[in-house]
Amino acid sequence: MNISILFEELLNENPNQAIRFLKDRNLNPTTNPIGKKIFDDIVNITKGDGYTFLLLKFYFRDGIPLPDIENFHKFLRENKLYLNKLPKPVVEYDSFAKLKKDIEYL
Repeated sequence: MNISILFEELLNENPNQAIRFLKDRNLNPTTNPIGKKIFDDIVNITKGDGYTFLLLKFYFRDGIPLPDIENFHKFLRENKLYLNKLPKPVVEYDSFAKLKKDIEYL
């Protein structure tokens, strides 16, 4: 993948990445009611603000409950400058536990 495209995707994450993630798991939100509910629940929290795909991964892979996803989203929004000190951009984390550990370390 072209590095500029990767960089652009990381900075401009959008709900399309979340849709692709669900489609890859046979949960296409346009045709699967479960996939639609999962997608809608996350988008209702993020409003497509750049954390949709990240929080969908945490919800889906790590089993983080929606109220915790919502609280974590609020934390991300309120602490953007602080989070810039993490070893990598927030959207690059694949594990909630790893991100939480790095945040606690700061």
